[in-house]
Amino acid sequence: MVRPLFPGYLFAWFCLAEKYRAVRWAIGVKDIVRSGEVPLPVDEAIIRMIRARMDEAGCVRIGPSPGDEVEVVEGPLRGLRGILEREVGDRERVIVLLTAIEYQARVVIERRAVRAIVGEWI
Repeated sequence: MVRPLFPGYLFAWFCLAEKYRAVRWAIGVKDIVRSGEVPLPVDEAIIRMIRARMDEAGCVRIGPSPGDEVEVVEGPLRGLRGILEREVGDRERVIVLLTAIEYQARVVIERRAVRAIVGEWI
């Protein structure tokens, strides 16, 4: 299902001193994110993280993506960590490469049973 990542928000890069009024009062703009009267910039690292998760259609995948380090949070493998290798055809399951001491195993697990260790905010 495709839904807006930040409903009602538009990310715009503009010179605050020169364009604040034009952006603030543009058609469709409700407000600019701010603390009190001070507009707040979005950190570049957050923008890079969002862009890194965009696919060819411009959609952002929520949750762990292939290559992310994940932890199993449900079931008998709970607490083990590994690398999310890929989605299984139905997209409800993923293949995770688990590493425990000197042993490696690929397991198919429900997507909901893993969480990303890095980039958990998205």
